[in-house]
Amino acid sequence: MAQAVRTPWNANRHWLAAGFLASTDLFLMLMFVNGRNERRGIAVQRTTGLTSIDWDKTPQWSPKNISVDYAATFGGVLGGVRSASVEERPVSSGDHIDRQVIRSGMLEIIASDPSHEAEQLRMLATHLSGFVVSSKVTGSDQRMRSGEVTMRIPADHFDEARAQVRAIAKAVEQDTVEARDVTREYIDQEARLRNFRAEEGQYLTILKRATAVKDVLEVSSKLADVRSRIDQLEADLRLLHHDVEMSLLTINITAIG
Repeated sequence: MAQAVRTPWNANRHWLAAGFLASTDLFLMLMFVNGRNERRGIAVQRTTGLTSIDWDKTPQWSPKNISVDYAATFGGVLGGVRSASVEERPVSSGDHIDRQVIRSGMLEIIASDPSHEAEQLRMLATHLSGFVVSSKVTGSDQRMRSGEVTMRIPADHFDEARAQVRAIAKAVEQDTVEARDVTREYIDQEARLRNFRAEEGQYLTILKRATAVKDVLEVSSKLADVRSRIDQLEADLRLLHHDVEMSLLTINITAIG
């Protein structure tokens, strides 16, 4: 009876021993693989240095005055241009600035023959590299005649012209001079013109990249509007510059009574 009990137990013992050995081998294999993977990960980190990098996702460039956003709509145009603001810098006394001054004058003179003096004034304007804006003489009776000559002359010759007119006259009834400083206006218009030209350049860039017909038409419309503003500002600046460079002088002539 005892022999019969020991026989099954011996058989089961061999199976238990085999299972324990197999479990032990599997556990040791898993430990080996895990340790190998950890060592490989550490080696990769040391090689690439990725663990020591602190990524800074902040953009290193940001637009200041003018920017183009192709994913948004500005001014009704896809990828439109943000209008650049005109930055005005206060003018300090230490800054070297070319003052822009418009000078004008008016003289009322007495002459023996207004028609003759009017001709002399026209010749004077030409002599001083200027030109006559208008000239008229009225009255049939020499004693009742009067004239008016308006001329533009270079600002550098303005005082010389006034002196020459006084020399021609028999007497001077009135001599008026006015000066208007337009330096601030000149600087502001030049700044606006620079900004509009920059905006024009941005629209041209967008136009080159636009593919849809709708976008091309909208950008072209905005570009035409900006160019119209540029043309107007350039015309205003030319006129302002002309008024600064060429002074206006009006002479009223009255005959001796």
